[in-house]
Amino acid sequence: MESIKKRDGLSAGLRSGSRTLRRIAVILLLGCMALLSRTHRADAVLNRAGLGRLAESNTAYLDQSLKKSLGTFGVLSAVKVGLAVVKGTEIGVGFGIQIGDVVQSAYDFVDLAWRAVLASAAILLGTQFLLKTAALAGHVFLTAVWILIILGKITGWLLPAYKTLKRILKDACLVAVILAAALYVVIPLSVAGGRLLSVQITKPVLDPAEENLVRLRADLFPDKTQEKEPLLTKLKQTREQIARITEYLTQKSVDLSLWILRIVAGYLFDSLVFPLLFFLFLMWLTRTGVSYLFQLSGESALRKDLEEIAFRLTGYLKHRERLSPSSPEKCRPVPHEEE
Repeated sequence: MESIKKRDGLSAGLRSGSRTLRRIAVILLLGCMALLSRTHRADAVLNRAGLGRLAESNTAYLDQSLKKSLGTFGVLSAVKVGLAVVKGTEIGVGFGIQIGDVVQSAYDFVDLAWRAVLASAAILLGTQFLLKTAALAGHVFLTAVWILIILGKITGWLLPAYKTLKRILKDACLVAVILAAALYVVIPLSVAGGRLLSVQITKPVLDPAEENLVRLRADLFPDKTQEKEPLLTKLKQTREQIARITEYLTQKSVDLSLWILRIVAGYLFDSLVFPLLFFLFLMWLTRTGVSYLFQLSGESALRKDLEEIAFRLTGYLKHRERLSPSSPEKCRPVPHEEE
């Protein structure tokens, strides 16, 4: 019997030692992962896995789109300035022609496109800054993921009774995983998805509109190097030239409005709508998948745990108050019965 007990005790000790070694190995492995993430070694692995190529394609697309938007902005600025000069000129007063009334609608359309393209260029530049920020801050949240996993494992092994603390660490780890996934994957994929939709949807509509706008600028306000005399110079000479520019703008008003609407819609969808839709969808997908893996409900477990801690603390303080010697119930004198 004693030998059997010794054998059982030895087996239990071996199992306990083996379990301890496995736990130490897990902690060391997680610590190595945290160290690799902190020193950007994990970023190199992820770049080789495809994120590096994705980042390069996004950078090239944003640079090309920004240059294109700035070119269109320059054309619109030239047309806008020219129309403002024509609208404000007093030459036509002597001929009884109100030039400002003729070009007002064209000026309003061009001003709308000018503002939209300027906003689009600012959004594209901000997207570049966002991608650079994500590349710099991604490893911070990835490191936080490994550290929180280590703390959760240690808490579960050494402090199994502290279930509330373990759930808090688990919820914090969930948030860190979602943020790391957003910085590493969701934001770059949102830009890439917007690029694909831009090529398939807006590019066939936007390119002809920009070409027609460049042609309109050349017809209205040709460069000095061209043989054709500028329309503004002709406007100062004869009444026929003033009537000609008025007729030209009248004929092109419908086409100009169509080109402007295409430019406004195309640039807004390329720079804002398409990437934002992809970002919202991918964030919802990421949050749903990570929550499923962590076996958490949609409600925040952290909030419930904090409320439970506050409730227990309040109950404990009330209980101590009742047991305190200075309590009114303890200090109240006991009445004596009359004999």
